[in-house]
Amino acid sequence: MTATETPAKYDAEYASASIPDFPHFEHEFLHLLALAGRAGQRGRLLDLGGGTGEHSLVFQRLGFDVTLFDFSPVGVDRARSAGVKRALCGDFTTHDFGAERFDVIFAKGFSPLATDDPAEYARFEDRILALLTPKTGAFLYWGATDLSGRWTASNWFELRPEDVARHFDEALLLPLFRAQCRLPLAVNKALSRALLRLGRPLPRTCNLVGVRRAR
Repeated sequence: MTATETPAKYDAEYASASIPDFPHFEHEFLHLLALAGRAGQRGRLLDLGGGTGEHSLVFQRLGFDVTLFDFSPVGVDRARSAGVKRALCGDFTTHDFGAERFDVIFAKGFSPLATDDPAEYARFEDRILALLTPKTGAFLYWGATDLSGRWTASNWFELRPEDVARHFDEALLLPLFRAQCRLPLAVNKALSRALLRLGRPLPRTCNLVGVRRAR
């Protein structure tokens, strides 16, 4: 997390922004759910850093029991107003979830994971994995990479091939995300393995979806 990434920064952004609609996201998320080995399954889902709730609304339509979590009060209030049934505001490092566990934890654009400090990333990932339903839960990380390992202006940690292999049980590199989610999962896995075997930066930044399964 950078020094400028504070609740106040996001409050201002969320106060003025419209809540986007993602007409294709439902199909895309089902593809990612299959990557996590949870095709056809529902359950409790934590939308981590869920902001104004655009993804949470899709998860609810799909039949998940959704909890949105964000540190911006404005984002959380707008998510509730938009129809997110359960939205919590707080600091993820200190929030007490008690005995609550989740079948799926989804994190797209979650600031603490956008770091070039491996120890910092591992600290937050360990916190996330501890909230998964034992043995069956799955953490879905959605970021961006060109596999160069460099820190970019967009504040995404650009994972290298060896980082991808180390961080995730399964991973998809999706340069053409929307189109590739129409392909069979086996095809996308094969394409991702081929890209990772190149062992050098890609010509463009692409979507990276990584899965960590509960132990």
